[in-house]
Amino acid sequence: MSNYTTTQSIPDSDHSDIKSIAVDFEEGIHVELLNLGATIRILEVPDRAGNRQNVVLSYEKVTDYLTDSFFLGCTVGRFANRISKGRFSLGGKEFELSQNQEENHLHGGLEGFSKKIWNVERVEEREDEVSIVLSYDSLDGEEGYPGNLQVSVEYLIKLDGVEIIYTATTDKDTPFSPTNHSYFNLSGDASEEIDNHHLMIESAERLEMAEDQIPTGIRLDLKDSQYDFSTRRKIGPQAYDDTYVLNGDVELSNADQTIKLTIGTTLPSIQLYTADSLSGGFKRRTGICVEPQFFPDSPNHEEFPSCILKKGEVAKHKIGYHFEWT
Repeated sequence: MSNYTTTQSIPDSDHSDIKSIAVDFEEGIHVELLNLGATIRILEVPDRAGNRQNVVLSYEKVTDYLTDSFFLGCTVGRFANRISKGRFSLGGKEFELSQNQEENHLHGGLEGFSKKIWNVERVEEREDEVSIVLSYDSLDGEEGYPGNLQVSVEYLIKLDGVEIIYTATTDKDTPFSPTNHSYFNLSGDASEEIDNHHLMIESAERLEMAEDQIPTGIRLDLKDSQYDFSTRRKIGPQAYDDTYVLNGDVELSNADQTIKLTIGTTLPSIQLYTADSLSGGFKRRTGICVEPQFFPDSPNHEEFPSCILKKGEVAKHKIGYHFEWT
């Protein structure tokens, strides 16, 4: 049996509805979750000397998450990424969503999943893992979306990683494309840029984007381009905010390759974002987001994998973070 401890607390006395759940593996990782936004606040991983370091960007104060505009570590939904002009048609009806990035709808809207207080449904300690289940009921019409959506996020925390399982049902057909929006910095130094991190993405194509980061519908070949990470290499100074069509996993490691993160998912793509617009207490390019999701604007593209959750059906999507340290 793995040696771990689980603790629950209220981190801010002025916000008693915000709860923290921490899981600490003596010889492995330490994770702290918030029910505000179903957020990964802290994720510590041992270095080669056994000293743990936080490998995600975090706010020092819980209250900073209430006003955060960068989606730090949170659960994003109902729909991750952008929907063009906040509009889509479904079942012969047009829906208008909130517009929170110029004319477009981004990451669930003005007050998406990231700003909601999630219910702590269960904290279950097992032989070698802890299961934490958070739930949220998104009402019909919220941010303009159709259907009452019941969604849960299960965090399975183990000695060397975290698996995230999103489950949802609805009483009307609706888009559903959740993700986790952690900013990784495997150096453990939140002031260090991620240019010297090593990255590998099992992908042969990315989506062509218009100037407003909405897909044109065209897939671009990655081979021998600056976007090609099929062979592990340094990220370098290039800015990325791009959608990769996945064929497998993503691997990220720090500069000296002593900590490696493997990201696996059941979702069809990732958004790679090098945090070039990060500000407000964080330096730009000090984190990298690898966001598994359906393709951006997919409700408006019949040729894309469908993100539509049908009435009465159950959606289940997974993201896995597995760490190795030497």
